[in-house]
Amino acid sequence: MNINQISVVIPVYNAERTIIRTLESIVNQSVKPYEVILINDCSTDNTKTVCEVFSQKYDYIRVYSLLENGGVSKARNKGIELANGNYIHFIDSDDTITEDTYLKLYKIINEFQYDLVTTGTNFIINNSKHTKRNVKEDIYCKSINEISNYFYRFTADDKERVLNVVWNKIYKKSIIIENNIEFNENINLGEDFLFNCEYIKKIKNLIEIKDCLYNYYFNQPNNLTSKFRTDILSRRKKIYNELVEFYKFYKIYDKKNEKFLLKYEGKMMYYSLLTVFSNNCNISKTEKIMFLKDILNDKHVLVVNHYLRFGIEKFFINLKKEKSLYNYMKLKQDVKLLLKKIGGKK
Repeated sequence: MNINQISVVIPVYNAERTIIRTLESIVNQSVKPYEVILINDCSTDNTKTVCEVFSQKYDYIRVYSLLENGGVSKARNKGIELANGNYIHFIDSDDTITEDTYLKLYKIINEFQYDLVTTGTNFIINNSKHTKRNVKEDIYCKSINEISNYFYRFTADDKERVLNVVWNKIYKKSIIIENNIEFNENINLGEDFLFNCEYIKKIKNLIEIKDCLYNYYFNQPNNLTSKFRTDILSRRKKIYNELVEFYKFYKIYDKKNEKFLLKYEGKMMYYSLLTVFSNNCNISKTEKIMFLKDILNDKHVLVVNHYLRFGIEKFFINLKKEKSLYNYMKLKQDVKLLLKKIGGKK
């Protein structure tokens, strides 16, 4: 078995509480990766020390520290630069991989040198509840036409599994380097998606396997903890336009997929509007209403109509009534919190 294959790149920032779990899942593999590159993004806790302990114990683990905090995209780009393996696997510092992950991946890429390998994922919610995101059977695409057919059948779940994330995949480094593909260091929303779209346009084959080899840990999401971004409109437009171009590249942008993309983007824009009520949104009520006004005055917000088929919110959006929209959305949020509080007392 050729083991000079997979370089694991892990950006780490203040991850002292989780990185041990991540690294233990790697060092306990029956077949080890070629190397593990830990990119310390100027952590202010004991992350660097923890990483160095593992590096001293295992000769295939290396630690590189950035001079300035640059975010996950900059850390991943540095990892790509330092990687020596034929493939790159990005792992987040609070996640783990399942038993025999690299044994299974090595068997796949030694049998056929796929340009992209995508795996299933176990979602671990609040450290206990498990859900899976995977396909029922392995999918093989050994030509451009087969890749095109693969994306033509995509659903929203497929997009989120294949295009939106990087950690459930291994990428061929030569394709990344030869085409100057990198993570956009100027954004922190959709950077994985943009990287994947750029990369996949350059591949000639891929495989998606049904096995769930990655464990993704996250707390139960809700509208009160969603991250608020004042520039969400420009970010969403960029992501949507890139997705349309991606479908056009594969010549699968017909009426069916146009409708699918509009509905999906409508859902994303709707939930972007809800972030004005998140715990992370620390602007005033007046500023929130101005935020909604800016979005309502941009024609891109009309994609919401493809998600909200009817309702008061759609009515206010179409009439550009930002104050009425804010008050109604706030009322819905307050009622939802009240019902949740009442339910919690039972």
